[in-house]
Amino acid sequence: MKTRNGIFTGNYSPSGMDSYPDLGSGHFNYKFSDDSVVPTVFSNPLSDFSINLDGSLADWSATTSFGRDPDDITDATTQADWLEAWAAHDSNNLYFAYENDGDIGSTLWPWQIFIDADNDPGTGYKLSGSMGAELILEGPNFRRYSGSGSDWLWDTSAVTNSVRVGSIAEIAIPRSALGELEGFKVMFKANNQPFTNSFDPNGVDYFPNNAATSAEGYFSYSIE
Repeated sequence: MKTRNGIFTGNYSPSGMDSYPDLGSGHFNYKFSDDSVVPTVFSNPLSDFSINLDGSLADWSATTSFGRDPDDITDATTQADWLEAWAAHDSNNLYFAYENDGDIGSTLWPWQIFIDADNDPGTGYKLSGSMGAELILEGPNFRRYSGSGSDWLWDTSAVTNSVRVGSIAEIAIPRSALGELEGFKVMFKANNQPFTNSFDPNGVDYFPNNAATSAEGYFSYSIE
């Protein structure tokens, strides 16, 4: 999408044009299905800029985020609550960044990022009818699934670089740990059990999800 301001400014230089997403930093794909039109693919290749793991989102301003999470957990005892999340990649790393509603403390595993590496809901750890995860990022810990679908068995897969400052976290996963991964489904889950001492579903924040049904959803990301 582009907006051209030459008619207002009298100047038709590139500086008067606004592209969304920014040129060179990403694109949207849309897929027509039987019942809806939904955005299916995000991609932020880092060709003209780089990500510095410094706890600031300034580097991410030229990328397209997954959007704002419309839900908000209001229980005062919860600490894990997604506000917004990003992914980007270069030839060395796959990067994630996210903003939490409140500071991220020393207990990091409740912020879980599930990756369906083969885009096959029939393999990996079963999350929903449309997604099965082969990989998980819990805070800075990157693990690969070794179970049979419903059991919680994950093996440490790679050492990541990460930083958290206040409510911001940034993580870099080595591309060498991802193999030939070109595209994947991703779902963000915040599990507040260690903070609330309860397994109440109201303490779990899925991003994305269906606000009407609280069903889990997923984003798709492409590594070009």
